Amino acid sequence: ADFCRVAKIAADGPDMLPVAAHNVEINAKGQELLMILNQNKGIPAPIRRKAVAWLEKEFNGRGLKPTPEMVQTVQAQFSQSNAWVTDTYFPKHPEYLAPAVRKDPVI
Repeated sequence: ADFCRVAKIAADGPDMLPVAAHNVEINAKGQELLMILNQNKGIPAPIRRKAVAWLEKEFNGRGLKPTPEMVQTVQAQFSQSNAWVTDTYFPKHPEYLAPAVRKDPVI
């Protein structure tokens, strides 16, 4: 809704389709298999979708998480572009693109 408001698009318009939230956690072994699958660019999309669905079902569970230091390193790569977006579109709300502070352990 926030994006639509800024882009001046009706969030409830006829061209907007609802999307169900879908975020399945995959355990460490499943993550490893998914990485291998992602490295093989020649897999046809329908087969890849089936493989991912199988991984999500068979390897469901808590996966490996990046360390806080790794998260900071990755986030830092976007600091310049995030600052531009904030300055350009949200000058009164610099917190919009600020990194989230997690209260629970990352690992």
